[in-house]
Amino acid sequence: MPHCDNCGAKWTWSDTFKISFLNKRKCPNCANMQYPKTNANAKKLYAACAFLFAVSILLPYLDVPLNMFTLFVTIYSCSLIIALPYAIQLSNQPKIR
Repeated sequence: MPHCDNCGAKWTWSDTFKISFLNKRKCPNCANMQYPKTNANAKKLYAACAFLFAVSILLPYLDVPLNMFTLFVTIYSCSLIIALPYAIQLSNQPKIR
């Protein structure tokens, strides 16, 4: 789980999950704004989605039943959602475009 750059407090899973969809959020401990470091997060998410895309392209060649593939995609997507907050890093400054 990420830590606040200002006070070093460890964020909860729910707070980290919320900041993954927002651009900023106040630290629950010191109330300073924290911003996600998007470069590291985007690379990890793109790699995870690329794997799912590659598997879906290879589906006709793997001879896997559609219901098993649907179950795999569901479990994989849920595990990505659960693991997403663990990949987030925080910063005191907003991202510069």
